Amino acid sequence: MLHKEGEIWEERGKTWTIKKGIKKTVTKFTQVRKDLQTPFCCPKCNKTLKHVDQTFYKFNKVCLNCTVEFEHELKKQGKYEEYEKARVLANAKGYIMDLDKFYIEYFQDITNNEFTTEEGRIESWTGNSVKRVEEIIKPEIEKLKQLID
Repeated sequence: MLHKEGEIWEERGKTWTIKKGIKKTVTKFTQVRKDLQTPFCCPKCNKTLKHVDQTFYKFNKVCLNCTVEFEHELKKQGKYEEYEKARVLANAKGYIMDLDKFYIEYFQDITNNEFTTEEGRIESWTGNSVKRVEEIIKPEIEKLKQLID
């Protein structure tokens, strides 16, 4: 069976596509790789992305000038404060999620009570400080989550 450019199909338990005449597998990371790649030009204005533009592209998917124009238009329409609050709230939610994941991993690591030193020795630590730290931190994270909601 002949497949056409851009077509996606299943074969032998894998997902396949054709790009530029070459048959390629499609993995769960294909879209992630595509999202993380920074193009040479801004998709909106087609200007070459310089270093500062690449930083803005990571967040807004457009260059600095296009971001400034977009935000200026929002200010003229009186919608900028709402946009800014939404961005700050999304950033705060992401931070709380990262913090929560960090402490979950941290508590899993320290409950073993064994730590490897810089020299490679394994030390056993005892005490109830782990429970005390958990008692303090978990309610604080919950308060932050409620505050954001």
